[in-house]
Amino acid sequence: VLSQKTNFTVTHNQPLIDQDNLIQVEIFGQDEHILSQGKTHFTPPVLPKPPQIRHTFPFLRWLLIVFCLLLFISYWVFQRNQRKAFRLRFNPYIAGAPVMRGDMFYGREALLKQILNTIHNNSLMIYGERRIGKTSFLHQLYKLLPSVEDPEYLFLPVMIDLQGIDETQFFAHLDHEIQLALQQWSLPALEVAPESMDGRVFTQRLRQVIHDLKNACPKAPKLVLLLDEVDIMNGYSERTNQQLRAVFMKGFAHHLVAIMAGIHISKRWKSEGSPWYNFFEQIELRPFSREQAEELVTRPVRGIYRYDPAAVTQILQISACKPYIIQKLCVNLVAHVLNENKRRITERDVQYVYREIQHEVERAV
Repeated sequence: VLSQKTNFTVTHNQPLIDQDNLIQVEIFGQDEHILSQGKTHFTPPVLPKPPQIRHTFPFLRWLLIVFCLLLFISYWVFQRNQRKAFRLRFNPYIAGAPVMRGDMFYGREALLKQILNTIHNNSLMIYGERRIGKTSFLHQLYKLLPSVEDPEYLFLPVMIDLQGIDETQFFAHLDHEIQLALQQWSLPALEVAPESMDGRVFTQRLRQVIHDLKNACPKAPKLVLLLDEVDIMNGYSERTNQQLRAVFMKGFAHHLVAIMAGIHISKRWKSEGSPWYNFFEQIELRPFSREQAEELVTRPVRGIYRYDPAAVTQILQISACKPYIIQKLCVNLVAHVLNENKRRITERDVQYVYREIQHEVERAV
């Protein structure tokens, strides 16, 4: 018989559950008889679970590995392209011919935007000194005009080179170039024109062209005549100039504009006696700014050849920031360093090349 309160230590072989547990207690004597028994309920205390730690390091590690791999591949491709360009004697500069490629046309982007915002109701005169880039500028307009998103007009450019065109062939030449443009736009051309024509016949045929364009185009057509080398018109008679001016006074003229390019034409046509007096908005092409000139020197060959800063400075000084002379120097510089089997262009290289082509450069200046 237990005569006093006694503490017992109870051990168990079965794990307790988190909810209510029924515990049965039996007390045996020395003769193994049950002295006492009882039951009780027990709910173990709920211990807080340890916070789960998310292991993000493996993900970040793989992300870093992928990034480094992509970086390495990009660098490898860049180096391979460099070697390939050098092996193929890469020389992107253009000297002598008009710049047709958009990726080699530098320094005139703001002027292009200005013209595209002005051309809706204005004919333009682009003037500037010899080899300042007027023809290249017209070719860029020729490429851009059809893609201009205008709510009212569809611009249809016609490139017309007047160099060497005799006055007797002037209107026939304009008509011929317009008919060629119609074929490029998949529009029906007019019947074959006579070998020579005056302003009256040209006007009649042009009126028919614009009528056909209005029927074929989804928007109002705007025929843009891009006339290059218009200085030759200084030698034409006043009658021929008046006949051409009269074309732009006709009823269909709101479907027609002209962008002319020349050297001295602006000076000759400013007098009140000229048929073209106050007809054009005038835009002057000037030499590049220093920043524009540096871009033309360095950007076309970036990552393949490297100009020393002193070399760039000397190129700008020699060229007076005129694009033609920059291209002339740079095309010869790249050819020179290729022959030397190197990629770095130094001030000494500029001096050497300039001595070789000095006569051409000075004549262009």
